[in-house]
Amino acid sequence: MHRLTPFLFALLLACAPEALPESEPGEEPETVATAAAAGATPEPTPTTPDPGQLCTLEVDSGDGWEKRSGLGCPSDGTMRIVAVGDVGFPGRVLDDTTDGLLRACHEAGGCQALVIPGDLVYGPGNNADMVWTGVWDDALSRLGVYGFAVLGNHEYRHEPNPELKRKVVFAADKRAGLVLPKANYAARILGPDGDVRLAIAALDTDTIVRKEPLDPLHAALATACSTGAPVITVGHHPASSQGQHTTHERPVEAGVRGVLKAAPEGCKIVGAFAGHDHDLQVWPPGCEEIGTPAVIVSGVAARGFRPPGDKHLSPCPVSDDKGAYFAGPRQDGGFALMVVKPDGSVAVSLFDTTKSTPLTTLEF
Repeated sequence: MHRLTPFLFALLLACAPEALPESEPGEEPETVATAAAAGATPEPTPTTPDPGQLCTLEVDSGDGWEKRSGLGCPSDGTMRIVAVGDVGFPGRVLDDTTDGLLRACHEAGGCQALVIPGDLVYGPGNNADMVWTGVWDDALSRLGVYGFAVLGNHEYRHEPNPELKRKVVFAADKRAGLVLPKANYAARILGPDGDVRLAIAALDTDTIVRKEPLDPLHAALATACSTGAPVITVGHHPASSQGQHTTHERPVEAGVRGVLKAAPEGCKIVGAFAGHDHDLQVWPPGCEEIGTPAVIVSGVAARGFRPPGDKHLSPCPVSDDKGAYFAGPRQDGGFALMVVKPDGSVAVSLFDTTKSTPLTTLEF
């Protein structure tokens, strides 16, 4: 398999040839999940030095929970989640981000999940198969953990034939650990005794932009909340942001906050992951509106940092707490790492691929 270089990707964008033939999915890499599915004892992966216990992943895209096999979990119940958004441009920045993810997860003692909040494929839809292979198969799947993805605005518009992008990424569900059965879905990670360690609500926030009914988002969130476990949400558009999009997308951000605040009573949302803005951000709970969870924006994985936007969240206008915001412009990658402890405490670290230590860590 040939790596899609930035030069070739730019050439594809310029030429926009006819649709490429679908490639064969190939064999899945040996991961904790694939080993468990085969009935074998999970072997340590690059991001899971010590699996500790065998957990189970289940996914519900509207037809009930479907078991997907196993993954390694720490025996103390801690869950580590890394986030990379706006990934749809294979090349040096994405490769650096992937290498940084591998290092950070190894040093942390292993990660249990990768969340990918949208803009999975840039460029014309006719090239989506080649681009997504470069993004997922050649890069992010190297982590050896499940990747929970959602769609972004670039899967709906901006370039020709976006429907072909959606076709390609949905067809890749279950390939090398990718989780993307539908635009909205819920997932849960269960411990050996059947206790739910973490639930995930994957939300197609572009529905708000398209002014379509929000019932599928509410349903996915309610399903994740029904587990009684800590919940993280993954959606492309942030609930709060200081990035450049916020100058014209405040109503969209308010719409996302509305979805989150409509979660069933007692739902324990510990973080709302997003991309869209090409920067790194983390805002504590209730920063812009009472009753909203912490917001984590990780949108520099493939195209680097954009210049800063509005500073209306520094400090938080409602809680007066301080968050963290890192902008550019510069062509470096990065990601976020969340650690969820069994007692419900959360720590979020932001990483820049030019440094071996976090830019910042916030606890709440």
